[in-house]
Amino acid sequence: MAEVTTTNLELQIKNAAGKAKVVRVPEPSLGLDRVTTERAAQDLIEANIFVDDSGDPYVTNVGARYVKRTVDEIYNVENEPAV
Repeated sequence: MAEVTTTNLELQIKNAAGKAKVVRVPEPSLGLDRVTTERAAQDLIEANIFVDDSGDPYVTNVGARYVKRTVDEIYNVENEPAV
């Protein structure tokens, strides 16, 4: 079976209530450094475009990381040819 690996960049941010939030960027450029990711997170915070379900804005940059996910599918009936 086919193995599929995906990568996301996760920008870790806290909202105004101090709760941890994550902004995920699918298939980012690899090799991004701290300066670049900090600037990206700060730009998102300053744009004030993200709020949580309670209306609290994202206000504090905490960190950034790559998250890789590998799926090795055994079977999926939806991908099988019709009989």
